[in-house]
Amino acid sequence: MTLAFAAPAVVSSQETAANTERAQRELVRGTDARAAQLAWTRGLPAAIDANMSDDIVLLLDGAPVIRGAPSVRRLLREVQGLAVTRATWKPFRVLVSRDFSTAVTFGESVIQSSDSQPPAVDRYASVWRRQSGGEWRMVAHVHNGLPSVQSGEIADGSITLAPEARPRDDFAQADLAFARMARDSGAPVSFARFAAPNAMTFAGSGELNVGPAAIRARLAESVVSTAAWKWWPVISIAAPSGDLGVTIGEAEILIRGQSAPLYSKYLTVWQRQADGSLKYVADLGNSRPQSVSTGSP
Repeated sequence: MTLAFAAPAVVSSQETAANTERAQRELVRGTDARAAQLAWTRGLPAAIDANMSDDIVLLLDGAPVIRGAPSVRRLLREVQGLAVTRATWKPFRVLVSRDFSTAVTFGESVIQSSDSQPPAVDRYASVWRRQSGGEWRMVAHVHNGLPSVQSGEIADGSITLAPEARPRDDFAQADLAFARMARDSGAPVSFARFAAPNAMTFAGSGELNVGPAAIRARLAESVVSTAAWKWWPVISIAAPSGDLGVTIGEAEILIRGQSAPLYSKYLTVWQRQADGSLKYVADLGNSRPQSVSTGSP
């Protein structure tokens, strides 16, 4: 009797890489989902505390850019309303860098401020770093639609603000070029020019704009279309492989006819494109106090 054995499958290096990328993406998705579940059952402070890295950066509406686990814990503990606010989320996309060191999740959040109020829909983004043991830890988080931080809730120097840094890596340089074009040619032109083909922006609660044309059209019809825009990165988080990164910074938007600008902060997700250029794939922001601005370049 002759036994026939199937020839072993030949797996290319590309297939191996794809399988590994898929596995890492699912690990990130699972970590993100567990954090979302914890935020719904025990609150956002518990979810962030359980997942954050020591150098986490947090962007909550009304607060400056906050960095470092001790400061983030204190801010989350002291913000009125967070303890009774439930939030959960689900990503539109899960991005993992080519070297599997960095990942980003961004998408839709559902926020329940009280049992008597209907849930609100808003947006979130988290940046993740892979640890030596293989687990993923949160290194940045932005969440809109939560109770706004009031000035009295940041009482003293025990909360660490983001350093007055001027990052100069490729991602920061792309962000600065993005800002220069917005200053010189207007936001609709700049946001379209630097958008990836599948880029997403989130203007207003629950609103989603996808692609350069839609992003430009939405900005062109808004009150900020003719505003004077200025922004600058203060933190850059980049994968060593150079294909995925995030810039975090501060912005000022002066609307025509108003005497004072709107002060905000932002988190922009960047991916390197096939032609080598860097384009943003997601952009989120919220307000900040004027008094703690690190100042423009």
